[in-house]
Amino acid sequence: MALHSVDKDGNTRGNPSPNTHDTTEDTVRMAHQTFSTTLAAQGTVQTTRIVHRNNVILYYDDQGRIIGVDGFIPSLAAYPVKIIAKYGYDVYTDILGISPPS
Repeated sequence: MALHSVDKDGNTRGNPSPNTHDTTEDTVRMAHQTFSTTLAAQGTVQTTRIVHRNNVILYYDDQGRIIGVDGFIPSLAAYPVKIIAKYGYDVYTDILGISPPS
């Protein structure tokens, strides 16, 4: 499928137009098995979120605790690690005993 239809109905094919309408009428066309996220200003409401910081992906719970880490923690190991905490525990303060990346 091309991005533009080159006037398939006309004899000279001189009037290109988009192949799909650029509107979001009833539903938004999304790829299969994808989801959408909405960005909010920092410090508004504590929600579960994922943050990429200093070569580490941090997973936060609804209380602002880091419940999952995936990536490089130089003070811990020279290879990537993945740590997941039970709900109610923070990976950095309760499990590792080090300060989280800033």
